[in-house]
Amino acid sequence: MNKSIKLFTIFGITIKVHITFVLLPAFIGFSLLYTDGPMAALRGVILILIIFCFVTFHELSHSLVAKKFNIKV
Repeated sequence: MNKSIKLFTIFGITIKVHITFVLLPAFIGFSLLYTDGPMAALRGVILILIIFCFVTFHELSHSLVAKKFNIKV
C-alpha cells in the first residue's frame, strides 16, 4: 500500500512525501501554539518547511547526478 503523496515531477524525477510528514509540522505547530503563542507556532512550521525544501533540493541533486551516469532513479 503506497502511503506517499506525489508533490510534483521535475527533470523526470517524481517528488513524493510520506503521508506522516503532515504530522510533523502539525505537531510542532500545535506544541508551540500552546506553549509560546501563534507567532512561535508559525515560525516553527515555516522552519520545518524550509528544512524540507533544503533536503529535497539536496536529494534531487543526488538524483540528477545519478541520471547523468545512467543510473536508474
